[in-house]
Amino acid sequence: MKLTVREKDHFKNAIRLFPTKEDVAAYNHEKLEKLGYPVARVMSSNNRQTSEHASTDDAKGLQKIVLLSKESRRKQFPLILCWAITVHKSQGLTLDQAVVDTGAKESLGLTFVALSRTRRLSDLAFHPMLRFERIYKIGECKALPERRREEERLQELSQHFRV
Repeated sequence: MKLTVREKDHFKNAIRLFPTKEDVAAYNHEKLEKLGYPVARVMSSNNRQTSEHASTDDAKGLQKIVLLSKESRRKQFPLILCWAITVHKSQGLTLDQAVVDTGAKESLGLTFVALSRTRRLSDLAFHPMLRFERIYKIGECKALPERRREEERLQELSQHFRV
């Protein structure tokens, strides 16, 4: 990241957005290891043989193994590590800060979602750095005018109903 020390410190605790679940899992495990505390592995209890082989997606997000460590999560029963999430999962969220990896695959929708998660551009960082051409292509997207019209419509509705 080509940021000053002060800017890097600003993003020290920012959530990371990655394009794939595999990238998220790798980053979360890396962060867990860097804590330097012992890690407990809590295995799932399966009541059927078919559930033993079910993926996390098939099990509605329930993990086969939950990793627990001191200083690793919020003050609640943790279900998944949360230093990073996919860009898809961040859709609809407003984040205080985010460090974004949009991946190598060109996806204008993915890039747009990642760019629009924070209130201010100063709360958004990229690692690795995003190529300008990719940002520029968003402006050429055929769906952008429709998106702008919908945002204007929603803005008018919110002012009308004072939402």
